[in-house]
Amino acid sequence: MRRLAMATILAAGTVAASAAFASGPQVSQFELSNGLKVMVIPDRRTPVVTHMVWYQVGSADEQPGKSGIAHFLEHLMFKGTEK
Repeated sequence: MRRLAMATILAAGTVAASAAFASGPQVSQFELSNGLKVMVIPDRRTPVVTHMVWYQVGSADEQPGKSGIAHFLEHLMFKGTEK
């Protein structure tokens, strides 16, 4: 009987949680005057703020004829140069 009750509670919780996220988060997107694209995805399940920064740089974003620059700069950043 306890197992049936626990299974019922778990199933009800799963249904309630999936219903809460069925509509999906309210995503806001905008661009600042300096060209920075901002995306806000609120998640009020916990009182925590997280921020991520993604840069459109790297080998996938290099122009033809200028390949290797991103890799070179990456090595400069973590290895440094002689002082």
